[in-house]
Amino acid sequence: MMKLTERQKEAATTIGKNLCVSAGAGTGKTSVLVSRFLHLVKRELAKAQEILAITFTEKAAQEMKRRIASELASERLESARRELENAYIGTIHAFCARILK
Repeated sequence: MMKLTERQKEAATTIGKNLCVSAGAGTGKTSVLVSRFLHLVKRELAKAQEILAITFTEKAAQEMKRRIASELASERLESARRELENAYIGTIHAFCARILK
């Protein structure tokens, strides 16, 4: 897992409010979102299927899901890793289409 800056750690661990992570390419947005997802799941603050994680590209969404699955597997959190199959990690476009359907 990437080492986060203090500001990124704050975004990853802030509880009690929704966050929008916005920054330029290559600045660690995906790492922050992965860390936030893992923070919530590991501390049992939310189940994987209760978290909405959206990004702009399918490539970023797939990378996010792959990193989360890898981290959960390495920490032997198998039930959380299985729950990841029902988690909504995708693009903003797919999420909006899902709402409209």
